[in-house]
Amino acid sequence: MSKALAHELLSERMSEAIASLDSVPIARVTGRLIKVNGLMLQAVGCRFKLEQRCLVETAEGDMIEAQVVGFEHNVAFLMPIRRLGGLFAGAKVIPLEGDSTVQISSQWLGRVLNGQGEAIDDGPEIKGGERVSLEPKSINPLKRRPVDSPLDVGVRAINGLLTIGKGQRIGLMAGSGVGKSVLMGMITKNTEADVIVVGLIGERGREVREFIERNLTPDARKKAIVIAAPADESPLMRLRATLLCHRAAEYFRDQGKDVLMLMDSLTRYAMAQREIALSLGERLHLVVIRRRYSACYPSYWKEREMVKTKKGA
Repeated sequence: MSKALAHELLSERMSEAIASLDSVPIARVTGRLIKVNGLMLQAVGCRFKLEQRCLVETAEGDMIEAQVVGFEHNVAFLMPIRRLGGLFAGAKVIPLEGDSTVQISSQWLGRVLNGQGEAIDDGPEIKGGERVSLEPKSINPLKRRPVDSPLDVGVRAINGLLTIGKGQRIGLMAGSGVGKSVLMGMITKNTEADVIVVGLIGERGREVREFIERNLTPDARKKAIVIAAPADESPLMRLRATLLCHRAAEYFRDQGKDVLMLMDSLTRYAMAQREIALSLGERLHLVVIRRRYSACYPSYWKEREMVKTKKGA
């Protein structure tokens, strides 16, 4: 065999060997579950990052998505996004890379979704869409427009005495049973907007259907996106649903559309924050309550969604 032929044969075999490396499974670092206390999971065995998403193995072979909410020394504290079931000591905990993302598209209009962006109504499955991150991004202050045009909400008392402008943020605060949800329904029905995003966070399950049937007319329902996370969902699911409401409003605002976003209620969002804090061992006293309620006004609520940009409001 000539040297040239031997060299060619060797090169061919080397190329085949290198190509076969793509099919070799890469070792993956995983942790293990050591304790479950209520909704809180404890895991060790690898480097977990705060707010990192993880998959936790169950006895049935399924995976439960969880998120790192704290750590102490080498023990990471995780909270599941969905209900627990089938966990066992020593279960694999697989950390995931990258931010939480969701696919948003015009297919969301007229649908009822959960905090994961999954349809919970009887409509067809939602497929495709633009993948966007749930993490907040700062807005260039030079791209903001002043609040200089009024918004007709269809309620004369508000239009005449407490006029609202496009891009303005307002809070509706009152005691229980005095008509906050009814007023929100009136605003939803009568406000002229291209897209309506309604977040029902921590409400009773029956109130979700009541709000849709009583407060959304057939025309309003076609352009509305309802994101629901009832009180029986995990605290993380309620927080995620809140972020998803704002992200969906941002998405359509950036397309140049006028978006009306309503969320009921801010108190339930703060309560979800408090549930996580208590599960981590914080004491329930005035300082904690004050800190948790201040946490429900993060910077991306104040400075992101409910503003007017050069595209939409």
